[in-house]
Amino acid sequence: FILEKANYKNVTFCSWDLTPESIQMHHKIDFSHVQCLIFVIDSTDRDAINMSREHLDIMMCYPALSKAHVLVFANKQDLPGARSADDIAKTLMLKGDNDRRCHVQGSSSLSGDGILDGLRWIFLTMKKQEKRAQSQQ
Repeated sequence: FILEKANYKNVTFCSWDLTPESIQMHHKIDFSHVQCLIFVIDSTDRDAINMSREHLDIMMCYPALSKAHVLVFANKQDLPGARSADDIAKTLMLKGDNDRRCHVQGSSSLSGDGILDGLRWIFLTMKKQEKRAQSQQ
């Protein structure tokens, strides 16, 4: 599988394509510094959505990811037959708690709709987490 890294304003983004082979490689990835998981789902492909649920379930069980926030981009919202972000959230059965927040953001990678909203959600969520951690010290 291919792991790509990009840096932007003190944030390192690591990305890889989820395939059956890459799922088997997760044990080789160091997740200890991961603060947020971003999944991009094709909201027109029902089979892929169900497979993504399985992948998310596996990843959310890793102890190193127990506090990682989860952002899911429900991509291709501009296409006919796309499932809504709310519908995808129900299918994925994402559950947040005090340590982990989860959000499904409708998006279109072609037009850019929803992308900044999702990234804002990440940064605001992480800022709130930092403030909460500082107030508990």
